[in-house]
Amino acid sequence: MLLYEPDTRLGNNIEALHDMRVAIRRMRAAFNLFGSRFRK
Repeated sequence: MLLYEPDTRLGNNIEALHDMRVAIRRMRAAFNLFGSRFRK
């Protein structure tokens, strides 16, 4: 996700925004599945 941040901020690459959104969605899904395994 962090890999896509510079191009997303600068607006250089529209695909970077899409890839960042997909990465965030996948991260949220992983936290929903495994969130109880992490300490708070």
